[in-house]
Amino acid sequence: MTLSQRGPRPRWFLAYGELMRHFLLFLCASVASAQSTQPTPLSLPPVNVQTTPTAAPGLQAVPSAPLVFQVATTVRVQPARLEVRVQPGYSTVMLPLTLMSEVHSQVKVVSSDPRLVIRGAAPLSLPAYQLTGVNAIALAPHSGTISVVNSVGTVIAQVPYVIAPAKTVNQSVNLNYSPSNDRVGLSYSISGVPLSPLDPRWNASVSTSLNTATGEVGGGINIGINW
Repeated sequence: MTLSQRGPRPRWFLAYGELMRHFLLFLCASVASAQSTQPTPLSLPPVNVQTTPTAAPGLQAVPSAPLVFQVATTVRVQPARLEVRVQPGYSTVMLPLTLMSEVHSQVKVVSSDPRLVIRGAAPLSLPAYQLTGVNAIALAPHSGTISVVNSVGTVIAQVPYVIAPAKTVNQSVNLNYSPSNDRVGLSYSISGVPLSPLDPRWNASVSTSLNTATGEVGGGINIGINW
């Protein structure tokens, strides 16, 4: 039997086909809508936060006044005697000193000998009644004068200094008198100064004594080496 020979379809069959057609159309529309919809990024409006500094309760900020320099007429240089000795094994030595001015001022510190180098910036600022340190380095043993010059070029202080050479020996002399045995003694000792802790140490001494009651004379010699 051919399709043309079939009888009319029942109503329930037609209703079922119409329902399936609407369901398929709804399913296709849902899939297409899901594919075309993209998540929208979340954007927030910009927020400007401004803070106003406030002072602590009971306190008021006071702007600092600029430091005004004056022309110094005097300055104190300390210590009173600028004397140092080069250490054994060294060729240079530091010479520290301090300056004090009674007013806010600027000065220059200069040396009479180029073998004493003044370290630090020039001019040197001196706050009033405050000790300000100055470091100088001596390149060789010598002596000279340190001068302090104010902002208008006037020398307001001069201090001599001495850079002594390194010691090579230590010496001592002792004189003693003992009234119990009427004896007077005199001794002289000398010892070497090592350049290194590994160097041996030597010493020698000579002593003599006199008995003032009898005129008897005594004495002795002592030599030693330590290592």
